[in-house]
Amino acid sequence: MKKILFLFLVLLAFASCDERFMSWKEYNEEWIVAQKDKLGLDTNVIEVEILPSGVLIEKYHTGFGAIPKPSVDPYLEVSSAVKVKYTGWLVDGTCFDYSESSSFYLSGVIEGWQEALAKMPQGSYWRIYIPYEKAYGEEGSKGAYGNFSVPPYSTLIFDIDLIDVMNY
Repeated sequence: MKKILFLFLVLLAFASCDERFMSWKEYNEEWIVAQKDKLGLDTNVIEVEILPSGVLIEKYHTGFGAIPKPSVDPYLEVSSAVKVKYTGWLVDGTCFDYSESSSFYLSGVIEGWQEALAKMPQGSYWRIYIPYEKAYGEEGSKGAYGNFSVPPYSTLIFDIDLIDVMNY
């Protein structure tokens, strides 16, 4: 009997965890759809692009430098390395990440970043809106102490300044 009660409590805990994020999921799905109607309203935006995957891009400045190349073979992970300055927000305005200077391989970031950066010339400054399916998905991302830095089902917003591109 104790085992059945324990199993019931465990299942209840998992169910309530999923329900806790379901309203967040719905809010994020509705937000990204509504955002499409607002793209480009900022007078500083020079161009708007909506990728087939649902990633939305507002281009504030487009540079003339090299464009990062995505990996052609995910097992080799041979892709461009980039150096960026960025800020990342959740749709509720929470800043969850910021860097004055980060370098990484294009193949090492979330899909939404890979898609946007593969179109972004060096010297560009863009704002990208990434649906949760192209970000951290249903799992979210946990920080060093096990807390969510990005909750499950989170649409992400990034301001990205592409400083340098090293194509290999």
